[in-house]
Amino acid sequence: MNLLDVLDGRGWSIQQAIQTTYPFDPQFYSSYVRPRLQRRNCELPLVLVDGNRYDQEITSADWREAPIGTDYLLEPVQSSGVFHPKVNLFASERSVFYSVSSANLTLEEYCKAAQIGFADGFQKPTSEEETAQLGDSYFVAKSIRDFYTELLEYEDFITGQDARTYITETAETLAWLDDIEESAVDEANRKTWFVSNLDDPIVTKLLNRVTEHGAREIDRARLYAPYFGSPTVLRDLAERLDAGHLELLVEPESTALAVDELAETLSPFEYSVRRLQTDRTTRWVHAKFMVLDGEWGQACLYGSPNMTSTALTASASHGNVEAGLVTIAQETDDETLEKSVFDSSAFQFTVSDPVANPAELDLRSASYEDWETGTPVEEGGVRLEDARVTQPGSEGKSELILTVAELSNDEEIKVHTDTGAEKTVGISTDESSQEVTLRLTAAEREQWTGAVVTVTVAGATSNPRRIVEEMQAYYREYREITRSAGTQSSNTLLREVLQNPDTAAVNVFDIALSELQKRATQTSDDSPQTDTRSQNDPDGERPPPKITEGDRSLPSLHSLVEDHLSYHREQALAALTITDRPEPATLDAFTDHAQTFWETIELCFALDRLGHLDTDRIDTEDLFEACESEINAWLTALPQVVQQVNGIIDQAEQNPDVQELLFGHRDQPIVNEPTWQSLCEILFLHPGIVLEFEHHSDYTVFRSQNRLASHLVSVFIDTHPYIGQHLMMGTPLIEQVNTLLSNLTVELGDDDSEIELSGRGIQALLLYLLIQRFANQDAFFNGATPHPDTSQEDISTVAGYVIQAEDALVTYDLMSSLMLTVTIKKELDDIKSLATQ
Repeated sequence: MNLLDVLDGRGWSIQQAIQTTYPFDPQFYSSYVRPRLQRRNCELPLVLVDGNRYDQEITSADWREAPIGTDYLLEPVQSSGVFHPKVNLFASERSVFYSVSSANLTLEEYCKAAQIGFADGFQKPTSEEETAQLGDSYFVAKSIRDFYTELLEYEDFITGQDARTYITETAETLAWLDDIEESAVDEANRKTWFVSNLDDPIVTKLLNRVTEHGAREIDRARLYAPYFGSPTVLRDLAERLDAGHLELLVEPESTALAVDELAETLSPFEYSVRRLQTDRTTRWVHAKFMVLDGEWGQACLYGSPNMTSTALTASASHGNVEAGLVTIAQETDDETLEKSVFDSSAFQFTVSDPVANPAELDLRSASYEDWETGTPVEEGGVRLEDARVTQPGSEGKSELILTVAELSNDEEIKVHTDTGAEKTVGISTDESSQEVTLRLTAAEREQWTGAVVTVTVAGATSNPRRIVEEMQAYYREYREITRSAGTQSSNTLLREVLQNPDTAAVNVFDIALSELQKRATQTSDDSPQTDTRSQNDPDGERPPPKITEGDRSLPSLHSLVEDHLSYHREQALAALTITDRPEPATLDAFTDHAQTFWETIELCFALDRLGHLDTDRIDTEDLFEACESEINAWLTALPQVVQQVNGIIDQAEQNPDVQELLFGHRDQPIVNEPTWQSLCEILFLHPGIVLEFEHHSDYTVFRSQNRLASHLVSVFIDTHPYIGQHLMMGTPLIEQVNTLLSNLTVELGDDDSEIELSGRGIQALLLYLLIQRFANQDAFFNGATPHPDTSQEDISTVAGYVIQAEDALVTYDLMSSLMLTVTIKKELDDIKSLATQ
């Protein structure tokens, strides 16, 4: 296996690449590895390295100059022993490629050592025939993907937020592996399995595989590795293998094996020490393998494990983290183990006769790797789990975010870099893990970014971490927006756009919205998707969009807001368009998009009230005209919304299968589903909040406030009682309104200013609805039958709550003063009477 060729995969596009290593050579990586990945569209690979090696090397000269955090992510893994696998995984939405070997990411091991390993991959199958032919590749690829996600379950192993997110996103990229039916893949000729010791020791998994393929009896076990455990460890291993003969293969220039007590310790077993001789004498041997022979055939374990207890006979919780492959060739197979594993011209070898006196071999007394065990944080110590600096804000200031574990109470933390910079911060914590945030000026950011930082708490100093920079401004927001279909973080980023419309924020928001609009079009379009492949993209897959393109033609900000509102309005309506039966996510998707729609308009008003809109870049009148246009489209679609929501509820009531699908995971009756309260907020409460904002603003968004109220009356009459009930439930309604207003006050305000919301817009609209109740009771009650638990006291409470906004009916332009004092005087008197009961 040519290891450098492995780095090219099969020439397929790569979205994410995860690589593991024990030692790490930054110069080799920048010169040989990253350029190959970059040619395949992978701009930011992730390298997982042994934590102890990281701690020792991070302040060295070559590591200090390495582009860690910009060209690639480098994450230390703090395992119990050493982190020792050598696994590459290249992922995309159309292909997967992997390699498992004995080679670390260094120039010596990739170019000058004899190694052993295996690489394979495949593109996403498009037919049953292609699926059936996947064989070992499918199962091994899936196992390697799961190996990385399982690493995350060991919370102390990988603590860097960027690394954890990267692994999760890679698994999501390869989620298509789960769409392949395992039963459709031909397992009849399967020969190779991926193994690790995350759960059970590797030797246990090896022997289990042998057992599954025939008798357990092993005639011969042949072992080679650069590092052997002590004779006592080898005796334990011999007992586990229970082989007729044990062969220890050694190569003087590469092997560390203590031979002094070997004869005495292994005397109960038949064993021999033999010399391994490679055909290419210019290469030192770093391969690691164990070959088991029996009448059933042969089995070979190869990959990262040395012949030690921490590698072979311990799980990751008590030993190293190791990974490899097990290949089995049965007697009836056409292909021998020599062909399937030892077929590389780079690693041809012969084995000598038994060495009579192993002491004459002049073997190494210590590992060539300067073998070291991990250095765990002492009990009561402090551990720095992550260190990252944010992109600068509009004033050039940034945040240094440190994640520190083992903080037990109020602490003063001293933060210092390897270049002499220092800051002290006091925190209060009741948790075992805490984020500590420090403000950095533009000058300080330049000094701290890329530095190696440690923290000292109560005299104990943590492990070092390299401070890495957020890769792109607003990348986290971009990622959350695109992953949530725009329902998360979009208004967070929009706030930045409207307050400080720097090119980066506007650019990111525009690209994210364009991506969402494209997905929505493709989802709703029955025709084949447009082919977007390029000549430089062999498998037709575009790399993730670069969200810092400076030469984009940016839209006006008011049109960007209008497109944003239009997208969420259309997606909310599209979520309710059901061809067969509703899915569990149907109503959630509607409420998420509809809430984002209304919260966007509320954000625009809040920023205007606070004076935070950048009027040099934003035409405020055009901004609110865009909001008005979208609200008008929303109100026009309301009858369709009510009809579709009612249809979903009817299906759930009449069809037990639909009820089970939508609500079967909950014990409460359908009438008590919290979804109906959320729909009540969207249909009635949010319009009331916007009505209040509008009343205190120089701008309008309702073409006619009376038309708004009339629309909501029609909605209240027609909507299902499960939704309408929430407007008649007295104290719970008032609590719901107060909670909504309180949350918005926090979300829309800032550190210096607070948004005040009285709820009078909601009260005025609800009062208008009650007036219609008394003016046209039959029609009203047909559509708004109170909940069975609703009492007369509840109705009286609602009446007392809304009558407080009697004057707002006129001041909010819902009706004229003449209508208030003459036309509906009787209805108002009835409501006042009801409020006193």
